[in-house]
Amino acid sequence: MRKSNRHSPSTRRPHSQSHTATRLNASHHLPILALDPEAHTHTQTGTQVMLPRPLFVARRAMSQLSELTQVGKLTNKQPSTMTYSPGQFFLHSSLGYRGVVVMPFESILHNYPPSSWPDEEKKKLLTPVEASRPSKSTFYQVLTDAEDSRQHKRIGLGTQTWTPHQGVVQSLDLVSHDEIMPYIPTRQPGSSAEHVLDNPLFDTLFAVKPLSERNSSGGSSAGADAGAGAAGVDSSMVSAVPTAGHERWLKMMTPSFANRRSYSCTTHDVQVTILPFFDAMRPHDNSNSASSHKAYSWYYKAIIQYFGSGAVQLMSKWWQAIDAKGHRDFFRGRGILRQFPVLTPEEPTFQFTGHVSLATDRGLMGGSFTFVPVVGPSDPRPAPLLVDVPTFELERDDTTDSTLTQQY
Repeated sequence: MRKSNRHSPSTRRPHSQSHTATRLNASHHLPILALDPEAHTHTQTGTQVMLPRPLFVARRAMSQLSELTQVGKLTNKQPSTMTYSPGQFFLHSSLGYRGVVVMPFESILHNYPPSSWPDEEKKKLLTPVEASRPSKSTFYQVLTDAEDSRQHKRIGLGTQTWTPHQGVVQSLDLVSHDEIMPYIPTRQPGSSAEHVLDNPLFDTLFAVKPLSERNSSGGSSAGADAGAGAAGVDSSMVSAVPTAGHERWLKMMTPSFANRRSYSCTTHDVQVTILPFFDAMRPHDNSNSASSHKAYSWYYKAIIQYFGSGAVQLMSKWWQAIDAKGHRDFFRGRGILRQFPVLTPEEPTFQFTGHVSLATDRGLMGGSFTFVPVVGPSDPRPAPLLVDVPTFELERDDTTDSTLTQQY
């Protein structure tokens, strides 16, 4: 294991890949990006991989390495100062699924340094929010390709995401700006233009049009054809146009995504990012059960990313939630949702959606994961790695205070 470094979602290191490489996992048949072997080698500037637009073709690796289906052409990534527009198709850079941007949203990202407490103390204490360094970060609500989710369980589990008024929705995700690899989809021979993304919400939120038709009409391409002009427009290229349904969706979503806060920390090359959302308040009932008095509930998206050179496996969790009265609940157990994910440079990401209820309308949550390095059967048993889960605030959306006065 090399020395840990902190990486926020907006500054994460890209994974190296050659123009002939694919990150297809032979045992899981991961549907992941492969690059056209006839394309020129990509150039790398600083920490960003630049993919020259005319030279690369996005391909989807299916059940075998020899079965590659062309899905479109990669375009230039946007710098962090710009956002992708609704209708932008993309490949997720670490999970590998196809998706389309529904809406961008800004977040204040609280980035923590790794805690300096001994491991036994980490299970008792939460790092104060004041120890974090806030900065602006861009995330996106996106639709994901259901076929990609079905082919790989890790993707399917990670793309179940809370939305206001709709609850947890399948094949929906929250993605940081740097995970977006934009591309222009192409209509395959014998297929209709409408079937560029397998998602039950796609036809409600977007209409598919030939890219040439949109350009000739002078309309905006919603980002999907960004940078395509220099290379010319292929007649098979298509774009997604937001519909009236998309406008209604934004009106429903925007209040819950305004003024969002997210939280991140990196320990032992494992970065944990949390995006919490207030869900609902339910009236008290007359029962005496402890759960009946927890009237306020939140969902949160947890994104775990690995930046190391070997392999590590998540074995257990130890979390705690503290309400405004100082009452603590502990959450401990083996794995996450019956999963014990192994994170590697080839498959560096695992994510899930969680839920918590409190008796008060504000509180705190945080804790740690226990990982172990993956070694050979004859190697000595490695020491476990305690990875911080950043302390994150649980507040109602109408809360006006910026911080909580809490017992840590």
